Amino acid sequence: MKVISTVLHCEETMPGPLGGTVLGGATSLFVASGTHTFLIKNSAVILLLSYSILPAISLDGVIHLEVIDHAFTGHEFANFVQGVLDQMQPWPLPNSVLVMDNARIHKVPGIREMVEER
Repeated sequence: MKVISTVLHCEETMPGPLGGTVLGGATSLFVASGTHTFLIKNSAVILLLSYSILPAISLDGVIHLEVIDHAFTGHEFANFVQGVLDQMQPWPLPNSVLVMDNARIHKVPGIREMVEER
């Protein structure tokens, strides 16, 4: 297990390391174990759920969205891209350009070919 953060008796309410707040006078410990994160607070253990959110955004707003309860795999990302491509149009119509940065998951084998086939 990996300790993410400890808060030892803080006097004031403050932001917690995972987005929530830690109440004044509380003793808290954030612990990560595998794919789960736990908050141990005043002898209570609370499972903190996390989600991966992957949106495709155009000038008109969100055109495709996936929310899952774990990290995206290469296969899941390829399925996401397929869903995005279904919402896109040929050049020079709106939603005709797909932009990705150099994140490792964007380099999954077959992604470039899938996009270029369209």
